[in-house]
Amino acid sequence: MSKNPAEANAAFAAFCPELKSKYAVYPFPAQYRALWLKPSTTEKFQGKPIVMLSSQDRGLQEDYNYCKVGPLGKGYYHILTKVAHVNLYNRLSSEGSGASCCSSVDRKRVEQWDICETILHTRSLSNRSDDSFAEKSVLKAAQGYASAHLLH
Repeated sequence: MSKNPAEANAAFAAFCPELKSKYAVYPFPAQYRALWLKPSTTEKFQGKPIVMLSSQDRGLQEDYNYCKVGPLGKGYYHILTKVAHVNLYNRLSSEGSGASCCSSVDRKRVEQWDICETILHTRSLSNRSDDSFAEKSVLKAAQGYASAHLLH
C-alpha cells in the first residue's frame, strides 16, 4: 500500500496543494509522526495558531486547510490536525478526478487522484500523523472486518 514519495507528492501538488506543506508531505516527516494536533484556538504549534476560525474560505493558507466542518466550527485548521485531513478527503472524494479516462493525460490524472484519495483515506482514519502506522491500521481493520463478516 505504500506509495512512491515522489509520485505521491506530485499528486498532492496536482489535487491538494495544502499537502505541499513541509508538515504533510508523503510520508509524514519523522519529526511530525505523533498524535494529531488537538484543535484549539488558543494553543499554538511552532508559534502559529492550530485553528483560525473563519466563516469564509479566503484561499490557500500555508500549512492550513480550510475546513467547512470541524469541532470548533468553520475555519483554517493546521495541516497536522486530523480534521484537516478528513475535510481534504471529503472534498477530494466529492470532486472526483475531473478526467474522462480517454487519453494518457486523463489516465495520469486519474492515477494521481487515486494516490491522493488513498493516502487521505488512510490518514483520515488514523489516530496518528504517521503514514506507515495509518496504512497498517487500515489494513488491520479491513482484515478484521473480513474475518468477522465475510469469511464465515
